[in-house]
Amino acid sequence: MRRALVAAFIAAGCAGGGGDHGAPDQAMQLDSAMTIGDMAPAQPDLWPQELGLSRDASLDLPAADFAQAAPKDLFIASDFSIGNDFALIPPDLSVLLDLTPVSDLAPVSDSAVGADLASAADMASRPNYVFVTSTTYSVATFAGDLKNADAECSKRAQAGNLPGTYVAYLSIAQNHAFFRLGGKRGWMRPDGKLFLDQSTDLAKKVYYPPRLDEFGNDAIGFKVATGTWGSGFSGNPNNCKDYTSSSPNDSMLYGSPSAGAGSWVNFSDGPCNQSYHLYCFEVDYSVVPTLPSATGRIAFFSTSAFNPNSGADYADTKCAIEATAASLPGTYKALLSNASMAAASRFNTTQGTQPWVRVDGVPIVKQASDLVTAKLIAPINVAVDGKQWDGPYYFAWSGSDSPNLAGTSCKNWTSNDHADSGLVGWASESSPGFFGGGSRECDFSNGHLYCLQE
Repeated sequence: MRRALVAAFIAAGCAGGGGDHGAPDQAMQLDSAMTIGDMAPAQPDLWPQELGLSRDASLDLPAADFAQAAPKDLFIASDFSIGNDFALIPPDLSVLLDLTPVSDLAPVSDSAVGADLASAADMASRPNYVFVTSTTYSVATFAGDLKNADAECSKRAQAGNLPGTYVAYLSIAQNHAFFRLGGKRGWMRPDGKLFLDQSTDLAKKVYYPPRLDEFGNDAIGFKVATGTWGSGFSGNPNNCKDYTSSSPNDSMLYGSPSAGAGSWVNFSDGPCNQSYHLYCFEVDYSVVPTLPSATGRIAFFSTSAFNPNSGADYADTKCAIEATAASLPGTYKALLSNASMAAASRFNTTQGTQPWVRVDGVPIVKQASDLVTAKLIAPINVAVDGKQWDGPYYFAWSGSDSPNLAGTSCKNWTSNDHADSGLVGWASESSPGFFGGGSRECDFSNGHLYCLQE
């Protein structure tokens, strides 16, 4: 199609070249020394505007080379019609460059052109890719305008046979990571699972965590440099002073690729003398992705905190109250261990039972039995209203280091004394840290619950 339009464009230029702008009686032969300027009409307004080409920009271009050079600059308007816009071109006028004679273009319908353009659009029907690099880099690699980091992303994408144009998700003082995505829309992991719909949701709504590298391998436990707050804005000077410092006394904000909203970008910080992985975002397309819609038993993160001295029974009541208020089906219990019972044993995890899904349609496990071994594929950080509790600051009381272990926390859920402690999990994590994330004093006021349908 583009080569045929080049023929039409050169023909149009020839048609206007004479004193009365009459067309020659036969097809024109190109001389190797001839330039487009020799054939072009003197009046710029006679050049086809639909091609988006400037007369002045093309006068010295050798005509014989035009077929190779011009297509790079062609622009076809959405309402462009071959039948209408080239109707006045004499049917026998063509350029002998192995291009389609203009007369052959006349029968081409607008619907056929539309089909060609639709085929091109199909190439952009997928979301962009996002991945974690399998390789690590020193901070010095990112210095300057971040082009080196972008180049590394391109190399890793090629190694993983991932097509497209990539940028590293990094911030410098004058260029926030959020803006580097160029307003594109729709990102998926190498396995096709949706990570993000809109770039404006980076801090508040992601689907599956970005925990795969360019080869599709799990990147759980990686420290991924971002130099960026969870909002997507620059964390300078906590980006090793715009990647100019390798001092252990300066810091780099890094994300956890197994985490959800907020924490995937800003989970913690590390010293500038360490090496880090990168997040690489393709920035070719703006696509409205298909959102997850898995079905199963429902799991959610409690909206309000749980007071540890309320007792394990009240934890179940609290989950039931929130589920009922949101009109969720079924009965619910807290995923909470106590002195006599492991958290996972409170639920049916046998072969064939339904796994759990969040209210946004994202499954938290592939199969129910994965709950026992803390093998999540997405965090349980979504509340009954669909809100994602973001960042590394929200915890759920767990009671033990793993869902398959019993444990005594806060004196078996009877104490809220600062001198006593209880085990918690990171709400934003899909790693085993979602349950065994550490301990907090029993007067900790930001400990919530994981609530699961029975």
